[in-house]
Amino acid sequence: MIVRVLAAALCASSLSVLPVSAQSRPSDPLNAAQQSWLCRSMVAGAEWTTTNPWGSRPWATPAPADYMTWSNALASQAAWAVLYGHSLWMIDREHRVAALAAMNERALVQTCRDRLGGLADSVRNAVQNDYAPSWQATRETNLARQNTPTTDPALMRKEAAWCVEAFEFGLQALDSDPKGYFEIDLNAPGGGERWERFRSAFDDQWAWWSERAAQLAAQPNAAAPRSDQKFLFEEILALFDHSGLAPSEIAVVRSHFAKQETNVCAAKARALQQRTR
Repeated sequence: MIVRVLAAALCASSLSVLPVSAQSRPSDPLNAAQQSWLCRSMVAGAEWTTTNPWGSRPWATPAPADYMTWSNALASQAAWAVLYGHSLWMIDREHRVAALAAMNERALVQTCRDRLGGLADSVRNAVQNDYAPSWQATRETNLARQNTPTTDPALMRKEAAWCVEAFEFGLQALDSDPKGYFEIDLNAPGGGERWERFRSAFDDQWAWWSERAAQLAAQPNAAAPRSDQKFLFEEILALFDHSGLAPSEIAVVRSHFAKQETNVCAAKARALQQRTR
């Protein structure tokens, strides 16, 4: 019921939209979010960034305007990527290695600048005409695609660190709002037992992924995570709060995010454990 309300509310919203051809709109919000993340990282002065560019930073200069424009686009796209059934563990990674090669960087910066002027209208148009009408049709398919562990040695430690944070967040959500995040009503019959099962499972998963992360870090020439996954988690949660959705809709996104990331990481753990048997 609530997902239908979410889609209907956004479809019915009075958005001021410029005409944009279907070919110029990203068809999937995760791909769009990855592009926005990349373009945001190319903004001059972006090196000052914190995990929440909307927060107060008395020790820092204000965020560049272009950086905030990309951040606002990214916030909307990240929330819709969750509704589309995507894990966000690679939101900060796609295209980075090849695109940031010295020979491509100048062209990339110019491409991002060219897109900036109509970005806000493009995102609003994509939400109204692409994301809101389409997410329920593709969600289950996308969820099923997330369950395979990475085979890229350069990403294995990042994946493990991400899953540690996923279960850390899941445990915090169980303690703070089990009903809102996981539909566990402690006052309903069997609610306490269900909460205990979730917490025990999350504790076990957190321990398993922590051990895997430590083992990967101890290997010779271990690839370090590109950035601290705790900070990435914190930034993603801040993105949801600035996605343009209503508070009740943001709560739906956060709930899906908690469930999806823990489910995906648990499925990956099972697959990795089966490989070692």
